[in-house]
Amino acid sequence: MRNKIISYLGFAQKSGNAVIGMDNILKKRRAYNLILICNSASDRLKKEMSRFAEGKITLIAVDDLAELTNRNGCKAIGITEPNLASAIIEQFRGSV
Repeated sequence: MRNKIISYLGFAQKSGNAVIGMDNILKKRRAYNLILICNSASDRLKKEMSRFAEGKITLIAVDDLAELTNRNGCKAIGITEPNLASAIIEQFRGSV
């Protein structure tokens, strides 16, 4: 399961369908289908992302997002490609 999520996130990054970091997510204002937030992120980041999503965007809290994205200090990533977002969501639902 974890390897598939890493692969999907890698595809999203390589294809330009991933926006990394809260500031970039807020600045680029794309049509996000999924936002992943690291559990170790600050309360401010979590609040901002939930306010930004407003129930329209799926938010998922992840234990170690930096490890999944292979980027040090990554606390938030937005996925704009609907099929990749759906695949990632299904992987998280299957793990619960």
